[in-house]
Parts: sequence; C-alpha cells; structure tokens
Amino acid sequence: MRKRIKLYTDGACAGNPGIGGWSCVYYDAENNTIWDAYTGGEETYMEGYLIQKKETTNNRMEIMALLKALELAATKYKDCDVIIYCDSSYVVNTFNEWIFNWARNNWINSSKEQVKNLDLILKLYEYAKKEFPNYGVYKIAGHNNEIGNELADAYAVAERSGNATKLAKILKENNITLAIE
Repeated sequence: MRKRIKLYTDGACAGNPGIGGWSCVYYDAENNTIWDAYTGGEETYMEGYLIQKKETTNNRMEIMALLKALELAATKYKDCDVIIYCDSSYVVNTFNEWIFNWARNNWINSSKEQVKNLDLILKLYEYAKKEFPNYGVYKIAGHNNEIGNELADAYAVAERSGNATKLAKILKENNITLAIE
C-alpha cells in the first residue's frame, strides 16, 4: 500500500495587488509533525541578490503554491498518494474543471477574454492533463482551525511580511514538531 500524504497550500497578499507570499506545507496530523515547508513570492533578483519583492495578486500566490505542491507530488513524493488541500475556490475550480475548457477555447474564458495569469495556468495545465496522477486537488475551508491550512496560511503570511509571529504561535500552541530536512 502506498503512503498517503497531505500537502496544504496557501497564498497571501497585502493588498490586491500588493506584496505577496505563498506556501506549501506537508503536515502530518497523526504525528503532529511538519515534514516539509516551502515558501516564496514574486521577487526581483540581480546577480543572485534579492532586490525587491514585486507586487502581485492573491490568485497568483495561490496558483504558485499549488504549482509547488504539484511539483513535489510529481518528484519528491512520486511514490506516494498525495492529497493537496487549497482554500481558494478559484484555484481548485481552475485545476479540476475550468482549465480544460480554457485549453479547448485557446485560453479564452467564458467572458470571451484571455485567461488571467496565463503563464502560471499553462504550467498548471501540464499537471492537470496527466493521466492517472498520484495527486488530487481538493477545496478546504480557510481559517476554520484546520491546523494544516492554518500552518500554510501562517507560512505564506510570514513570507509576505517577514514576520513569523503567527507561525510561531501556531507551532507553540499546538506543540507541533518540525522535522524539515
């Protein structure tokens, strides 16, 4: 039997558009342990140095978080069954439904406009169209005390703001073990 893991994703933006952050967290509720956590944002680099964080949108951050989870499912966790939870209806519906219609319609949406965030949507499509993937993407209610989702939110907020106070509080209050490689 294949191991089943759960990845939680989230995006955060201070303003929309504004400075953003995203996260993907492998949280194991049974062992109350974080096994993996990845974060990022939209940034400008010069010669390997961070110059500035760029303004972005919440949807872009949510999509980037899901892309990281899909990448992990296809590589690091390819021998596992991966359940990916996302609290963005837009992203879950995009991945599970809308993206196939958009592809058939040459990336034009139901409003007869080009799909927004097409650069990221095209990357999502590569994962969405795979036959028999080892992953599924599911909607989870945001901010409902589901620890995995709360952790993903806290990591994304910390990436966006540079302030990990919320993350530290969740880790301490829930006595969560960090086993990040």
